[in-house]
Amino acid sequence: MIYVNDDITGFDLDAALADLPEWRREKTLRFRTDLLRRQSVAVWILLRNALRRDFGIEEMPEIDFTSAGKPFFASRQDIHFNLSHCREAVACAVDVEPVGVDVEAVVRKIDDAVLREVLNDEEIARVLAAESREEEFTRLWTMKESAVKLTGDGLTDTSLLRTILNDGRYAFETRVVTGRYVVTECHLRK
Repeated sequence: MIYVNDDITGFDLDAALADLPEWRREKTLRFRTDLLRRQSVAVWILLRNALRRDFGIEEMPEIDFTSAGKPFFASRQDIHFNLSHCREAVACAVDVEPVGVDVEAVVRKIDDAVLREVLNDEEIARVLAAESREEEFTRLWTMKESAVKLTGDGLTDTSLLRTILNDGRYAFETRVVTGRYVVTECHLRK
């Protein structure tokens, strides 16, 4: 299940910080800007609320990280989650199977070099033919990023991005909030 909050300024940051575990509060306070702090708190609140709603868990399990930096619950390996944020929104996906999520603000300008580095010829043609090239590029990017986050392997070779959508291993659910952001959840295809 995917959860999104696109009102990351609509809460009392100090009160929310007081409700975080000490390690998360310290991590959040190290961020230099109010926006980054709010994103950190808002995505944590989404995760906490998702665990309550979907699994009846009141106390957040301890979070650990893989060597590539993907978070997981050390004591609840039956629950998978992934987090993402951008300037427009935060997103959290929770599931009983591995999951990846990415949320990105719609790009304002598409850089040709980036386009050719991360998209294959077919995807470039889709972007160029789209009514909103910026939204289509962002949609494709969130699909690729959510797949990378699903595996937890990290992005070590950008050439892999050109083939990731064609290998048939992934199933995507994408939502576009026109002119603002795109969010995609990724699962392994069954």
